[in-house]
Amino acid sequence: MSVEEVIKNFSSRFIATREPAGNLRGHVMPSGSRSSHSSDRYWQALEEFKKLYPPTIMGYELKDILCCVDPNEYEELKNQELLNVVAKWLYDERLMMQGIAPPQYIKHAVCRGCGPIFIFESSPVYVLGCPWCHVRAKGLKVPRPKLKGV
Repeated sequence: MSVEEVIKNFSSRFIATREPAGNLRGHVMPSGSRSSHSSDRYWQALEEFKKLYPPTIMGYELKDILCCVDPNEYEELKNQELLNVVAKWLYDERLMMQGIAPPQYIKHAVCRGCGPIFIFESSPVYVLGCPWCHVRAKGLKVPRPKLKGV
């Protein structure tokens, strides 16, 4: 399987694990807390990943990245490009929770639930749901594009 196919397969599963409230399954555990993640596979994978990668990727520690995926997906994350994709999603999530549009969200669109939003370029202009819906559902700020003529 090519890297592109692995990333596409993983990304569809990763996005599907996001709960409506915006939490990622098994989201970031507190530093040094073993009780937050009881899986021995997690700790074994973390030790192995520490040998393969730098301690942080895009500001996230390896332990935090591993907490966001299913233990069955650890082998797939040994691909550096895929690990970077997961770290990028976490980085974008952090920006969105702060009410900041990620840099690739350059297009203006209208979401049925959120109203005017910034979204990625390949998105349609009108959407039923968007990446900001979980931010709005938490009562957090959603940045709005300036509408012409308003």
